[in-house]
Amino acid sequence: FEAWLERMGIHDRDGNLLLSFGQMGDGFGQFARRKGIAVDPTGLIHVVDGGHQNVQLFSDTGRLLLFYGDAGKESTASLNLPAGIAYSTANLEYFQKMADSSFKLDGVVFVTNQGGKANKVAVYGYGKREGIDYEQEYEKIRKELEERARKAREKEAQEGKKAGQAEPKAAEPAAK
Repeated sequence: FEAWLERMGIHDRDGNLLLSFGQMGDGFGQFARRKGIAVDPTGLIHVVDGGHQNVQLFSDTGRLLLFYGDAGKESTASLNLPAGIAYSTANLEYFQKMADSSFKLDGVVFVTNQGGKANKVAVYGYGKREGIDYEQEYEKIRKELEERARKAREKEAQEGKKAGQAEPKAAEPAAK
């Protein structure tokens, strides 16, 4: 953890830096006021940011996967000056009662808030909807993205050929 750079760092047991990611800024994967981190059992890294008032979720290789939280609004997802974060798999049966019946919780994230009139602790559930083959869905999305990329390359190649084929026309004499 390199606080002076506002970067996240992963170190081995001897303190050697293995990976660092993130930086100060207001873009995706950047931090304004990092307030806490939590690592779930799968190795995903949850970083709460008091400046952006959200939680950013990173892979174990430091790639931004998504962000969540609803800055400043008085909703159940509100984050108002978030100050801390924790991931838990304890007492899931209690939280499962509050989730959609088709959604199976694997864990919950607790984010503490310094501000706001309500929801001093925001609770987010992690898991999967039952009855969905996620591997099949991921494969379908991957194929769709590959097809879009192929079409974009083809279009780019065709536009390049058209631009190369277009020759300037000779000026015609003016009619008298």
